[in-house]
Amino acid sequence: MLLVSVFFSWYTVSVHAGPLSISKSGSGWDTTDVAKLVALLALVALAVWAVELFADSVNLPWPAWMVSGACGALAILLVLYRIVSKPGELGGSLPTGVSVGAAWGIYLSLIAAIAVVVGPICA
Repeated sequence: MLLVSVFFSWYTVSVHAGPLSISKSGSGWDTTDVAKLVALLALVALAVWAVELFADSVNLPWPAWMVSGACGALAILLVLYRIVSKPGELGGSLPTGVSVGAAWGIYLSLIAAIAVVVGPICA
């Protein structure tokens, strides 16, 4: 789910000019490079589990739960960073009437990253 969640809506930009209001949402993949890193971490976690389950002759240097847990923990930190620091806010203030808000997809990514960490521990 973590891999798929980077393609969902992470941010919503709203422009208010008098009585008119326009909103546009963007996926994590399209709006920030952090989402690409989160997707890469999800792929690494999946690959490690696939190697452990299906490649009996391959010995990994660390257990799969440890590697996927580290990937999930790093993904949690990256997603939390992008929740707190939204695009457009780094260079200063946004123009008057423009606001950037977190959308539902970034919270889904956070929940999925937490599941990557907690899942192997509870199993």
